[in-house]
Amino acid sequence: MNPTEAAEAEAVKAYSGYWREMERAYAAADVDASKLKDYASGVALVKAQVETEAMKKKGSTLSGGVTVTNSTVTQLDDSKKLLKAQLSSCLDVTKWVSLDKAGKPVALPSTRVTKYVATATMERWTDGWRVLTAQPHADQPC
Repeated sequence: MNPTEAAEAEAVKAYSGYWREMERAYAAADVDASKLKDYASGVALVKAQVETEAMKKKGSTLSGGVTVTNSTVTQLDDSKKLLKAQLSSCLDVTKWVSLDKAGKPVALPSTRVTKYVATATMERWTDGWRVLTAQPHADQPC
């Protein structure tokens, strides 16, 4: 495996870790209940913190899991000190269930999009890759 392929494989692995920790953070409605800070920074981390705080105030959580498939590095920029990557994947949130304060499932619209393209901007730090931005594209089914 050449250095570019290795960097891309590391980025994809870190992106999977990011979603694993997002599941944990949303299940607890608390970023600190996960290791998300090991996988996210910048806008991606702040967005998760804001969303979990709002969930905590409402008493809601998310149960179940996210399935991430077809993760592909679409661009790798090695022109700067830190490697940057653009990544695209298919995100399936079908099994992610919103729960109310009592732990009961919240009815969601039948028109809810549950399988769509998601993109991310990532950067490789000395201790691993970080997701800087994560953007769902609900208008792009996969």
